[in-house]
Amino acid sequence: MNAVISNILQRSSIRGYTQDEIPEDDICSMIECARWAPSGSNTQPWRFIVIRSEKIKNKLTSIVTNGFDAFWNSLPDVEGKESVLGYRKYLEFMQSAPVLIAVLGKPYESLLTKMISSLNVEQHWNIHGADPATLSIGAAIQNILLCAESLGYGSCWLTGPLMFQEQLESYLEVTEPWHLVSFITVGRPLQRKPRSQVHRKPLDEILTFMPEPGEQQ
Repeated sequence: MNAVISNILQRSSIRGYTQDEIPEDDICSMIECARWAPSGSNTQPWRFIVIRSEKIKNKLTSIVTNGFDAFWNSLPDVEGKESVLGYRKYLEFMQSAPVLIAVLGKPYESLLTKMISSLNVEQHWNIHGADPATLSIGAAIQNILLCAESLGYGSCWLTGPLMFQEQLESYLEVTEPWHLVSFITVGRPLQRKPRSQVHRKPLDEILTFMPEPGEQQ
């Protein structure tokens, strides 16, 4: 099988890591791959903060877990409340990763939007159905995940901590126009799930071929 395809198909989200250090050259390779991701108008609306300090990882994790505990305690005692508490484990594991990458993004204004705005005409249509900056940053994150996989590491991207985005950005000293969009954990995996345990929808459920004009589907 093609090496790129094989790498894509075998990657899965890893949340348990050994404490083996990751060489700086490998980290730079991951960010280099992110740097070459496609982006709207080649704006490259991303920045990356690599965090290896235990002190900083612990502080970020405490911001998230303490915030989540306060949130959970504020919920009324209703059926299903206990199930919400189970989500906490998906927030605290970032503390154990040898490397934590904070992904920053900034707003994007396309060339077409700028040209239309310069005409001083009323805009009554949706120029972009999806946010190009978000899509661009997502491509960069995927490149990091695939590079990590190819180097023998496990990884996972997280957006749950963004429940406490303001506090996290304050601690990381993130300022406008930048904002925190995700964290990525990276490390040698403690274990991997067998592919039989990783669920994906069947291809025929997500794929449609458009018929040629005049043909019946």
